[in-house]
Amino acid sequence: MRSRLSRHLPLSGLRLVTTLPPNPWFGGNNFVQARVHTRALRELGAEVYEFDTAAIYANDVDRIARQKREIIEFRPDAAVSTPNAGYIVQGGQRTGRAGPPGSRALNLFIEELELPVVLFWDHGLTQPAHYLLLPTPDHPEQSQGGALSILKRLFVHPNIVHLFPDTGHAEELARLGLASFGADDFYVQGVGHAFMEVGNRGSAGDSFDHEVAFFGNIYLAASGKLPYAAQPEFTQLRRRVSETRSANPRLSFYHAYRDAIAALQPSARSRLRLDPDQSFYWRVMFDELTHYMNGEEWPAPGSEDTELRCLMEQEVCHGEAEVYAGVQA
Repeated sequence: MRSRLSRHLPLSGLRLVTTLPPNPWFGGNNFVQARVHTRALRELGAEVYEFDTAAIYANDVDRIARQKREIIEFRPDAAVSTPNAGYIVQGGQRTGRAGPPGSRALNLFIEELELPVVLFWDHGLTQPAHYLLLPTPDHPEQSQGGALSILKRLFVHPNIVHLFPDTGHAEELARLGLASFGADDFYVQGVGHAFMEVGNRGSAGDSFDHEVAFFGNIYLAASGKLPYAAQPEFTQLRRRVSETRSANPRLSFYHAYRDAIAALQPSARSRLRLDPDQSFYWRVMFDELTHYMNGEEWPAPGSEDTELRCLMEQEVCHGEAEVYAGVQA
């Protein structure tokens, strides 16, 4: 009876590879989410091979080769990024971070295995550049051009399906000429099962009426380490963004930064390499939105910024997070 029913499940007969993040990263949250997503795919009838991305991040050549052989023997139909796109785009890069952007490492899933890939982006506007434009420049003079062509190759790749939780991200990517997306290229983000399970426990009681989640310390610590932040031009840029946001709180930080950069003198933009075709531009946008603004002026989830599809709640760099135990967001 069980086998007969399994043939009628929506994903019956589909063979998928999913990505398993290193267990300790981001407080273990991404690991748990990936396992939940994989379990859901299996419950819908798919056969799933879990690829342990820890081998890639550790550059463990033997483990990578073994898993690659197992994937080839498994003969998957596609690879699905769990819990988000970074674990295929970054978690599939075969070599180190050295070399100019134009000579980036091959991706195990996309180029080596040539699998159809489904990427669930959580922050699809700034994260791709963070993963691909390597080495990451610390200062304007280290910037390299050609950023848009590298990003465009990812977004127009015929074997990749990109899905976004935010129409604003896709609209901005289209404005930059990187790709165009249709009405089916979006998904609704869910609440992690781990959070729901804690809330449903009888022991939880009314504790959440009096407890507040806080992990702004992560972003505050990271924002203090930004190598370019001491330059007076960036202090002025932040001041202009803050003033703009004070005058118009409904304006997203992404757009406030974009407008503040556009307002600079052309000579200053050129000298600071603040042009979307420069890798340093994307370094600044990622770090300012991810670290500085999340630490200095971080709104609560559900605020104006979240509703207005702005880029406010970016992840910290993989592996750098330490979340205070016993609190939730």
